[in-house]
Amino acid sequence: QTRQILRRTSALKGTNFYDAAYSTASFIPNEPDWRTFMSDAPVLGGVNLVADLDAVTDFERKHTPYITSEPADGRTRISVKVGHYVSHPNAADHHIEWVTLYVGDAPIAHFDFAAVVAYPEVSIVVDLEPGTIVRAVESCNTHGLWAAEMAM
Repeated sequence: QTRQILRRTSALKGTNFYDAAYSTASFIPNEPDWRTFMSDAPVLGGVNLVADLDAVTDFERKHTPYITSEPADGRTRISVKVGHYVSHPNAADHHIEWVTLYVGDAPIAHFDFAAVVAYPEVSIVVDLEPGTIVRAVESCNTHGLWAAEMAM
């Protein structure tokens, strides 16, 4: 219960992406850091950013957002799926809560998911310059924040 309260009250409130991500390590007085409740989760600085998916376990693969892009009438369709490599649970006690897309430090889209009935797979059409870095951040209600990046 403490873990969920902390994540909901502190996740991504800052103006800078990395400052906001690190703010998830905030504390409620006399309560332990919510990350201490995660069993085997390798949480690094509040946000897990996996650089090499070939060098990690299925635990990291099922949490890392998978980003693709394709042309869409002169613009670009960005799609994000969590659980692309290994299926992520979608149960009341373990599910993906939301996905947010960023360009630089600016959020450009946010998607909330209801446990059990909604699956973390979304698409959005954007108009971005080639080479723009897009970042997807997702929140697992049990294992915290996970991110991936892609150059357009």
